[in-house]
Amino acid sequence: MDQVATDLMNRLPEEHVLTFPAEEMLAAEVATSSPNYRLQRVEALHALLENEDCVIVTSTSGMNRLLPAPAVFKQAALTLQVGGVVDLEQSRILLSSMGYKYEKMVLRPGDFAIRGSIIDIYPLNTEYPVRIDLFDTEIDSLRYFDASDQRSVENIEQVTVLPATDFVVSPTDFDAIGNRVQTAFKAAQGKLTSQDAQAKLEQAISPLLKLLLTSN
Repeated sequence: MDQVATDLMNRLPEEHVLTFPAEEMLAAEVATSSPNYRLQRVEALHALLENEDCVIVTSTSGMNRLLPAPAVFKQAALTLQVGGVVDLEQSRILLSSMGYKYEKMVLRPGDFAIRGSIIDIYPLNTEYPVRIDLFDTEIDSLRYFDASDQRSVENIEQVTVLPATDFVVSPTDFDAIGNRVQTAFKAAQGKLTSQDAQAKLEQAISPLLKLLLTSN
């Protein structure tokens, strides 16, 4: 796939050639779950939705990959601008549905944090994280900042935050998905005889359940 993309870039403008990396094998799929590969998939889907003039290169696994409905994915892009209005609670729900992970402080792409009237987001599609400073519900300022020292880098007027994953879930589906996961979790836990195995399963699933059942 990479060779095909490289060959096309030698014949077409580089910005018109996008890739959608995906693998069937678990180990390979873990490798393609890095922020860079997730960004490539998100940018490819975004280009399709915007009817951009481009070529998307993928594998058979990519063609068979389950994806959200176009309308759901399109709604997951968040455009922010100075003077705009933002609801803190709705932003938390939306960012979670976009695949962003709530943290006390943003350190890596895919993180977001809310502290008082400040929202920090580290989009996959920007070099630096974005800090949104609110006055009540109005965006008072937008700026890029350095995650390592929290210092401002550049004031901006507008930014578009793309999803942190190609697997986007509509916030209205959180309850239904959470209940299904909870039912499957309890059934799987009941089949385990080892307390250690039960504890490991709970440790792995509980954060996901908490996110799904408290996000709306």
